[in-house]
Amino acid sequence: MFQVQDDYLDLFGDPAQTGKMGTDVAENKRSWLLLTAFGKANEAQKKRLLVSKNIYEIKQSVYAEFTCINFLYGTQEHYGKGAKTTEKDINEVLTVFTELRIKDEFKQWEEELYKSIHKKIQALSHRIPRDIFQETTELIYRRVR
Repeated sequence: MFQVQDDYLDLFGDPAQTGKMGTDVAENKRSWLLLTAFGKANEAQKKRLLVSKNIYEIKQSVYAEFTCINFLYGTQEHYGKGAKTTEKDINEVLTVFTELRIKDEFKQWEEELYKSIHKKIQALSHRIPRDIFQETTELIYRRVR
């Protein structure tokens, strides 16, 4: 949960609180946000993120409940430009993610995962201190930085 939240906050969080904005976009990280977006995106939206005369191939494989996307060909139009990443690039990625309702997807995923974790904590043996697990979960649930 923590890492996916970190990816979310990197793009959708308040930079004044997080101290960053779009670093995952610049660093070409295959974040939960990008993987989810590619799972929902149409070809035009994918091309707005990746471009090179339509020469790209996407291979999908299931890993830890996520679809991992390996970009074999193509250069990044707006995603993964490193130091060359501009505010325009980040805004274009945000626009595509907004069209795909990635914020809503994240909120739903976070809520479902929280409930699942909470249920598992409640199922622990009484000999295992549940409080520490519950407190840790509460600390990271819906964090803003």
